[in-house]
Amino acid sequence: MPNFDFAKRRDRLAGSHEPSTPGHRAFLICHPIDINYLTGVDEGISWLALWEDGGFAITRHMLMHDVEAAIGDFELLLPSERSIDRVKLEDFLTSELSRRGINELLLDPARISAASYKSLEKSAAAAGLKISDAPSLVSRQRQCKDAEEHQTILRCVGIAEQAFSELIERGSKGLIGRTEREIARELEGRM
Repeated sequence: MPNFDFAKRRDRLAGSHEPSTPGHRAFLICHPIDINYLTGVDEGISWLALWEDGGFAITRHMLMHDVEAAIGDFELLLPSERSIDRVKLEDFLTSELSRRGINELLLDPARISAASYKSLEKSAAAAGLKISDAPSLVSRQRQCKDAEEHQTILRCVGIAEQAFSELIERGSKGLIGRTEREIARELEGRM
């Protein structure tokens, strides 16, 4: 597995977008795929907040050590004292952002549930935060591949080409009489 520079990805995102209001702004990353792209963590981060000179991840008690090991010195927050406490994440998030001097929150409305967005709007208003839509917030960054990603793609293409060459080296004799599903399984197994 490649060793991507997740801190560099977060810094690049945090430095993008001009603020629409004076003051400090933060980006809220809500979707697991986007969180994984920016941290390398598959599971355990509920939300990720980033700004130009910092950020934090909201995690759960039972996954705290796994997340901490994966993202190192990035700040992790637990929204409650105990794992069994019921917490409204939106209130916790906006309170933390407000405490840190953030006054604008940018997020991709397509990457958050309608219920969470509505609840977040209420919490943000109570905390004096402005919410601004930033469509395709992370996906635009993901479209432009860095050198590490480019090398990984080339390596994957090489693996696929090798597996396909091995699959067809016997010619039609190795393919005729087999279902597409059987051939696909063999190809996948070779890769």
